[in-house]
Amino acid sequence: MKTIHDLLSEKEDAMHIPQFETELLLAHALKKTRAFVLAHPEYPVTNNAVKTFLSYLERRNNHEPIALIIGHKEFYGREFFVNEHTLVPRPETELLVEKVLDSITNEILSMQESHEHGKYSTLILDIGTGSGNIITTIAKELEVKISEQRNFTFIASDLSKEAIRIAKKNASRHHVKKNIRFIYSDMLQKIPKKLFHNATSIYIAANLPYLSEKEFHDAPIDVRIFEPKSALESGPDGLDHYRLLFKELRTLLQARRERPAHVALFLEMSPSQKTPISGLIASVFPNATQSFFKDLSKKWR
Repeated sequence: MKTIHDLLSEKEDAMHIPQFETELLLAHALKKTRAFVLAHPEYPVTNNAVKTFLSYLERRNNHEPIALIIGHKEFYGREFFVNEHTLVPRPETELLVEKVLDSITNEILSMQESHEHGKYSTLILDIGTGSGNIITTIAKELEVKISEQRNFTFIASDLSKEAIRIAKKNASRHHVKKNIRFIYSDMLQKIPKKLFHNATSIYIAANLPYLSEKEFHDAPIDVRIFEPKSALESGPDGLDHYRLLFKELRTLLQARRERPAHVALFLEMSPSQKTPISGLIASVFPNATQSFFKDLSKKWR
């Protein structure tokens, strides 16, 4: 019977797969952790596990993302289920989550210090939730940052019923499903208008498709073939989804003109879209304050 050491040694030069990924795939085949694989090279591997491991290597060699092979991806220090119906969470999206959390906590803590505690109603929306990694992370982090949760309303929407199913599964995994309302909706169409009317603060996170047709065509095979095109491409310039979102949001906010609210919209974009998206925002929301941030690779996001 082969051991972990045998399998890793045999595959080290046989396929152009990084050793780290090979270790992860073997760990998944064994239903163990990567730490176990590294610590127990003498561990015997059954024939069934060997076959499973080899099938994983073949899939990875055919460019299937490792997250889809093992069925989960780490995001903000937590594991999230993913499949072919969801976008694989990216590290750069953690920046979006950080900015949402900073904005919410700063506002709420300021209200509490000024004795306005209990007078606020905060609506937190995740549009195009996918695997639910954004809304679940925000809900979990706010449990720690803000002790009083009763004035928060969390909503996640997606046009894919399969994505919503995975998002609910992830929310359950991290014990916040009871806090989040999941809605099958295209953009803001089925979000209850009453929530917009009553909220004193509205925070919207939208990691919508933003690749142009050319960017999608030029994307790596891992992305272009295995992840849902509907979660990636957005028309000739990559901004079709944001145009629609801005239009719907403007209509909803105009309906509550007599009751102004603090509204913060957080978007992720392609680094090349900084100028066009800035102009688009200015044309729809001329009085809005815009801020842009760079990810860890120093690219505008």
